[in-house]
Amino acid sequence: MKLWKYSLWLSIFSCILLFIVFYLTPEYNVFIWRQFRLDAGILFAVLLLSWTTALFGFALNNVFIDKALTDKNIKMPANIKCLPSILGVPSFLSFIWFIYRYYKGNPHH
Repeated sequence: MKLWKYSLWLSIFSCILLFIVFYLTPEYNVFIWRQFRLDAGILFAVLLLSWTTALFGFALNNVFIDKALTDKNIKMPANIKCLPSILGVPSFLSFIWFIYRYYKGNPHH
C-alpha cells in the first residue's frame, strides 16, 4: 500500500507542476529561440522534474499492481489501483508536445 501512496503523491506533484507551467505568464519560456540555435528556458527544468516524477510514479504504481495481483489481501477497485498511472498521462502528453515543438522549430519565423 505504501507503493501506491508514493506513486499517487508523485503523480499529483507532477500534475501540480504542469498546472504551474500552464498558468504562468508568457515571459516564462520552455524554449529560448535564437537566430541559429535553441536554448532551454527557465521552464525546462520544471518540465523535466514533472516528467521525472510522473515516470517514477508510473513505475511505482506498476510495481504495486504486480504485487496486488499476487497478494489476495489487497482489496481495491481496479480504477483506484490505476489512478496514479492515469494522473501521469498529462506529463506524458506534455513530453510529446515538447518533442513536437522542438522539431517544429521557431514559431516566430
